[in-house]
Order: sequence, then C-alpha cells, then structure tokens
Amino acid sequence: MVTVSTSPERAAYNRCLDFLMSKRPNIPKNDWVIYQSALRVDLPIGTSSSFTFSLYEVQGAQLPTDRKLNRNDAFFPTQMGLWLSLEVTGASAVPLSNTRLYSYPSDEIFGTAAVKSAAESFYNAKLSFKTVPSERIPGMDTQLLRYEPGDADNDRWGGASNDRGLMTFSSEMIYDGSQDNEWVLNLNSDADISALDPSGLTDQQYYVTLYLWGHRISQGAIKLSKFL
Repeated sequence: MVTVSTSPERAAYNRCLDFLMSKRPNIPKNDWVIYQSALRVDLPIGTSSSFTFSLYEVQGAQLPTDRKLNRNDAFFPTQMGLWLSLEVTGASAVPLSNTRLYSYPSDEIFGTAAVKSAAESFYNAKLSFKTVPSERIPGMDTQLLRYEPGDADNDRWGGASNDRGLMTFSSEMIYDGSQDNEWVLNLNSDADISALDPSGLTDQQYYVTLYLWGHRISQGAIKLSKFL
C-alpha cells in the first residue's frame, strides 16, 4: 500500500528529496540531511531603484537579521515573500531586529500619502533570479507578492503561510551554495521613491526584505558537485 501525505510541508520535503535523488541517484536517501529553513536578506532603501539580494554568506558583511546560505549547503525554495519594514535610529532607536515586517504598505509605518505611494512601487516591480552570470528566472511581477490582510485587525497575519504574504513556487529549483545565487529587484523606470530616502527623514530607515522558505540540504552543495 502506498500512503500519500496530505501535509503540504511533507509534500514539499518529498519533492525536495525526489529532486535530489533524480540528480544524484547513487547517493542513498538516508545520506541526505534535509530540514525546513529560511533565507532572508534585508536591504536599506535609499535612492537606488535596483536591489540585489545575494543569498550566500559573507562573514562580517551581513545584517543581524540576514539568514544566508552556507557555501557547503544547498537550498530548495518552496515559498517567497517581499516585505517592508521601518528601523528607527537616533535617541529612541528601535533596531531592525525589533521591527515588524509588512507584506504591503501599511499605514502603521507609511503614514503619509507620499511615503505610502513610494512604497507601492515595490509591488509594481520585477524580480529576477540569477546564478551569476546566468539569469534563470526573468522579470517576475512583484504584484504577486503583495498581501494585505483582510482580518478585522487589518495588520494581523494569519496562521497559514499564504496568509503571511508568502507565494508558493510551482517550479522546482535547487540553490547550490557554492555558486553565487541572487535575486534582483528592479523598480519601474517611472517609480519615485524619493519619499523613502533616509536623507529626507528624521531618524528613520526603511528596508525591503526578501524572504525564502523551504528546505536546507546540509552539505548539499558538496554532494551535488562531488559526482559531476
């Protein structure tokens, strides 16, 4: 008898394992160490209209909130989110690790019409994925990543992942930690984000966050390349 799991999380794990086995059938299933994990990259918003979210670890050059991929590991992404946050600096500082993430321009941190309008440009942009120098996913529409909760408390996320502004990938891909993998966000040419420029704000810095949920494969990059 074959038992098929109805759990989305277990199904994602099985897809990951099947994908690995299709690439390296000579490695026994039990030799793969796979566990749920996240990748996260926070970038400060300034005057640039392009943001490069590099996924590999760089010692001494990461924010405390960053969760990146070790060069020896691999990652099987299943969901993605594009979030915004506000760090308060100065005398009444609220560090980035203490800030709340939003999957849309919430009135909580985007209080004026100009600031809110500028934030909307991040959800009318394009995301591309590269394994340098090759582009693997060209120009995905970020409107797909905008999620505004419909709860009575308009800023509350639900318990399910799709109620947290996470989009599920339909395609399957492995990020090899030994390679330079990056997502690049490009705002449209007519986008105006000047209202988010920290030089015009008082003790405030806005951030854009790329968040990936999936399965990390311990020593996966080594195993995937060892038998090439």
